Amino acid sequence: MLSLDSIRSFAGTFLLALYLPVPFYMVWIHAPHTFWKRVGPVSYALHWVFYIAMVVAVIRLYDMWRWRAWEWPVVVTWVGLFPLAVAAWLAWRTYTTINLRTLLTFRQIRPNGERRLIREGILGTIRHPRYVMFTLLALANVTVTGYPLVLASLVVTVALFAVVIHLEESELREYFGEEFEAYRRSVPAFFPRIKAHDEAA
Repeated sequence: MLSLDSIRSFAGTFLLALYLPVPFYMVWIHAPHTFWKRVGPVSYALHWVFYIAMVVAVIRLYDMWRWRAWEWPVVVTWVGLFPLAVAAWLAWRTYTTINLRTLLTFRQIRPNGERRLIREGILGTIRHPRYVMFTLLALANVTVTGYPLVLASLVVTVALFAVVIHLEESELREYFGEEFEAYRRSVPAFFPRIKAHDEAA
């Protein structure tokens, strides 16, 4: 019969493999994006090798999860299911709004690739649903598992996404100009803007 510790260990490893490679991959893509455009489509193979290597490295850390978890009430673990559910909803809204090639940044680094600024769906509500989603996965991992090292992964994830967002928005500003600036002013980065109801005349 599975113990709580073994379930925590598996959950921690599985969730970490889902979200931790992503910010590293995005920095890998966005920081030298002009270089990748010069390299061309062959760079996609390098991106996949890098991403898979990150996933494998995370899975290999499985033995490190055998630390003693923090002692906290079981209800804290159950609370962790809430950010997990919100992350799942954001994933569904994001992946039905943005096509896979754009999500994997293939269009962004394709030489002379045509792009358009996506403003519909979830991107009409918040600008960075993917990064909110992965941050919520990291937060859920902390509360579900209670591992100190997983808390460190949350800090790393947030810090790297801050870098990625700066790089990504600089690229979008350079590519779309005033169109992106108008979008940035009208759509919040992370939290939906609550619109006040018009007062009756």
